[in-house]
Amino acid sequence: MTKDSLESAVSDFGATAKAKLKDKAISGGAEDQIRAPLEELMERLSVLGGLPEKSIVLVGEAKLSAIQLRPDYAVSRHNALVG
Repeated sequence: MTKDSLESAVSDFGATAKAKLKDKAISGGAEDQIRAPLEELMERLSVLGGLPEKSIVLVGEAKLSAIQLRPDYAVSRHNALVG
């Protein structure tokens, strides 16, 4: 991964999400359109925070039986739920 900053990570997320959301060629659920940009943002933020690349995993529509919730994402690191 190239040298990065919080500002560039957030800026790139915003630009990518905006482009996907305003594309008039095809429509889809707005929330669904920001999944890939969000996953990229989280990867970049984790590296900026000092974690090795690819050390977190975002799992979409995860079912958390213990607390009877189904968040848009669960975040794991080393096979442990961290977010």
